[in-house]
Amino acid sequence: MGRTEYNTIRLGAFRVKEQHQLPAQQFYALKFPELAKDLIKSLVAQRDSRLNKPVRIPISSLNAALRVIIPALIYIDKIWEEFWLYSRGEIPINQLLVILSHWLDTEFPDQNPNRRKNGITFEQRQAVMEVLCNNLQWESVTLETDSWQTFPNGTANITENSNSFILLPDIIATELSKPGVTFKLDDKTIQFYRCSPMTRPGAELISWPPESYRYKQRIYYYSIALQLTVQTVPFQPYPQLQCDLITRRWCSLEKTGLLSEGQASSVYIRTQVKWGKAINPDGDTEYFQVAPMVWKGEATWANNLAKLLAEVNPLPYTPKQILANPVQALNIDDSPNICITYKDGMNPKHKVGKGFPPNDYRQLMEQIALLLKDNWESINYQRFKYNINSKVSAEPFDLPKPDGISWTIANSKKLKNYEKEAKRLPKAIGNCIGKELTIEIWYIHESTLDALRKAVCYCLGLTISTENTDNFSDITHHFPDIDLTLTIRSQPIGKLAEPLPLSTDNNKTISQKRKDAIKICMGEIAETIKDMPPTTGKVGVFVELYDENHWKSKWTDPKAAIRLGFAQEKIDRVSQFIAPNHEEFNNTTQQLQNQLVQKAISSVLDLLRSLGVQITPPRIVIPSVTLPDPITYVALWLVSRTGKTSAHGKQQLIPCMVKMRSDSQSIEATFNGLSKWLPYDEALVKLNKLGKSITGDDKQKSSEIKRFIRGMLQRKELRGKDTLLLCDAQNLRRYWKWLQDSEISQEGLVFGLESPQLIPNLRVVRVREDEESPNWYALHDTDKQKVKLFYDLVDLEKLATSTYGLFDTKSNDRIFLSIGEKASTMSKISHDSSKFKKPKENWTHPQIVELTVACIQPGDKPEHWAIVTHELRQMALQYNSPLARPIVLHLAAQMPDYVLMVDEESSEEET
Repeated sequence: MGRTEYNTIRLGAFRVKEQHQLPAQQFYALKFPELAKDLIKSLVAQRDSRLNKPVRIPISSLNAALRVIIPALIYIDKIWEEFWLYSRGEIPINQLLVILSHWLDTEFPDQNPNRRKNGITFEQRQAVMEVLCNNLQWESVTLETDSWQTFPNGTANITENSNSFILLPDIIATELSKPGVTFKLDDKTIQFYRCSPMTRPGAELISWPPESYRYKQRIYYYSIALQLTVQTVPFQPYPQLQCDLITRRWCSLEKTGLLSEGQASSVYIRTQVKWGKAINPDGDTEYFQVAPMVWKGEATWANNLAKLLAEVNPLPYTPKQILANPVQALNIDDSPNICITYKDGMNPKHKVGKGFPPNDYRQLMEQIALLLKDNWESINYQRFKYNINSKVSAEPFDLPKPDGISWTIANSKKLKNYEKEAKRLPKAIGNCIGKELTIEIWYIHESTLDALRKAVCYCLGLTISTENTDNFSDITHHFPDIDLTLTIRSQPIGKLAEPLPLSTDNNKTISQKRKDAIKICMGEIAETIKDMPPTTGKVGVFVELYDENHWKSKWTDPKAAIRLGFAQEKIDRVSQFIAPNHEEFNNTTQQLQNQLVQKAISSVLDLLRSLGVQITPPRIVIPSVTLPDPITYVALWLVSRTGKTSAHGKQQLIPCMVKMRSDSQSIEATFNGLSKWLPYDEALVKLNKLGKSITGDDKQKSSEIKRFIRGMLQRKELRGKDTLLLCDAQNLRRYWKWLQDSEISQEGLVFGLESPQLIPNLRVVRVREDEESPNWYALHDTDKQKVKLFYDLVDLEKLATSTYGLFDTKSNDRIFLSIGEKASTMSKISHDSSKFKKPKENWTHPQIVELTVACIQPGDKPEHWAIVTHELRQMALQYNSPLARPIVLHLAAQMPDYVLMVDEESSEEET
């Protein structure tokens, strides 16, 4: 349950004080003229040869340039909204027109450098400028944030007066980045500047000048990024301002060729235009704007931002010069600043780790709280205390770590626990899989083969030594007590570990070529297996493969092809990939060798989980509480791939379900296109061939997905049975709107226009995590510690280095926050830990998983179903940490790996 003296967690989020109203905000706002939009669309259609077809205005480069050039802009909205630009004062229209004119020249030149695009004449551009000149006019607007309505379900409605709330992060960001406003982190003084968010709505701040870390005669630079978003919580009548802290690392070496061919990196640019107070009457700090840089035989800009800036205030360096000397481009003591974002996979590796310890995060949040104290307050949750009847509940799997590369345990207490767990696992395999299990290891490096062999033996309590076993001999062991035979087989992976034979040009190869390359790889796997000794029983495969950062182009990564090759008919193997960093492993450092040991053990348990091994029936008994017995646990997951990410270029939407029972170790799954439930591993290997993708427009897709859900709940396997349905909010809510904050109901499910309907014996818990869940820190009930807030030492509650458990707030009895134990791989944290004392560490912190107990049955209590959902995070073959999701939902989320696709790829959209 976590350390009981730490019963309060404070979120990295704020709410408007109770019984308090935010003051109205006065702005000047500017509309983008409708006639100008129509004229520009006609230019796009002519330029792109898309007459009579839908087109989009290339507004991204203009918006980015405006942010860089005009610091007084508080917010830039989409041009089809009522207002486009917001500022505290009226920015002279003539200076806006200068930027607009350069933008038109850049996007619609007389002769387009792209030979596939047509040129646009000066007269056509001038016609647009005349419309803009005659119609651009600032209007005084008042944004009311003093009150908000609620949706019928009680959730705060921030869409009714949406601009008032959309602007909140930008308003706060402007306040936190004003000249003279600085913060203390450890003993460092930090100043923030506004920048464009990279991935999501809201505002972002970035610290400048950057911090530095010297390691072996080199200096590595990094900044602190603070992301601000407005979030809602189901059934909570007020919104909250969420603050997330991340590390932004900069390329810090004097080296050319940092970008892999065809790959991009984001470049942050801050510059100053000498236009005086007219564009910045309040003296606001400048923006950092993001421009992507790509490698196309040479470094070049991927959009028109830099080209547009060159018309107003030319950058001092070309992309080639920036790459040749990234530190020079940082220009730390002056302006402009050009900062290349470091991405994993760039060589050499950046020596600054990711993340921040709780001490740094708390110090910053408490200072922000002081600045916002007139209108905002912190949000606290309290520990929800409960007990589990351990005598009759499922006993979680708890395999101790070996003592490094010795694969032994010296501590007698740990050894006793290890021996117990190592006996449980073979029994579970026998119960879930049957009498025979073959594990194949397809390897690149002999060190990986050796580590995986030893990891299998370690997990199953075997004393088999692999030292005298050659790489091609099978290792076989029979467990007589449970009639289980285990075979460990090895196979060099050979040319399967080579990239797919596709072009590495920046433009993605056509879908048919991708599909053909994947089929060739699948055929090579089939031929290799044909020449291997036959197997009986279940087969799981380890595949050693370089990680995604190894490949010049993502679409040449063979991982998806290899997985599908093993899953194809008559081969029927589930697979687990492992990618040790052997470039560093060859340094033979103790730490890296230990990491391979831990990675190998985790991989063994992951593979067994994919094979459907469950250590014990996931039964959860709460003292003095009568829960249904048995309970059927069902998870819903939508395989969702866009045309860009699928291997054949088509969108794929396949709803899937995974089912477990509290009185059974069996795991079953089904999906759209399958008429029955299958053992989990069999469903995985059949999903790609038998899964039926849902097509049509969004309305049709939504209707079909909801029809699948409703149909499955009405089938005999679930109808009338006590069932807990678990759904992931981010995964499903686009197509099943009932899962959205504004629609989710305590009164029942909604699949169409009908009123909510409570299905007999069904309970539903919605799970939400990742960027929509705030950071947090735990506070001691009584003890205090000194913390520097700005320039004062203040007594605050003692900070917990870690805690775990279930937390709630008395104002909302349907929302619970689930926090798992800290993973053994996470850095050890002391009360004075700071990023600046140990910048090389990767600081990670257990993530909040938000549980919304939506539908329950009459007489049920929501906290009981929150407890069950929280405990299901522990009910897996786990090693280093609890699962991010309950076990049944975790297994459902793994199913997309077996659908024909290539790796996800981000795309920049113009808005």
